[in-house]
Amino acid sequence: MNEKPISVPTEEKRQEGGFTETLRVIAQALIIAVLIRTFLFQAFEIFYETAYIFKRDYERAIVVGRRVVKAVPEFINAYKPVIASLGHLGRRQDAAPYVQKLLSLEPNFTIAKFKKAYPFKLAEDRDNYCKGLLLAGIPRR
Repeated sequence: MNEKPISVPTEEKRQEGGFTETLRVIAQALIIAVLIRTFLFQAFEIFYETAYIFKRDYERAIVVGRRVVKAVPEFINAYKPVIASLGHLGRRQDAAPYVQKLLSLEPNFTIAKFKKAYPFKLAEDRDNYCKGLLLAGIPRR
């Protein structure tokens, strides 16, 4: 692929490249917009997932989480809030495919490792999150 920096065509370029150059710039801008929307925006929705868990609004956490998992399926941290929320709602069977995928991406994931790696301001939020993971089938150690 011919790598050219994105820029607005100058008057000289417009005369030289015409609509071809303009279409190239538009196409590159659209690609960048799609990448930002897919990988940046949707990955940042994980903050909503976690906030909903802290609020104990597990249904909303699941709705947002499933959207993030679908958009960025290799993003391991998208699975954890979905799994914890499903655990809290007693939906272990629904959590099973998410648990399986998470453990395939992060084979040594346990609640003990989660507690060490993820700081929470309030111990009660951490404990509640971990309880959901346990109820969903994540191993303790």
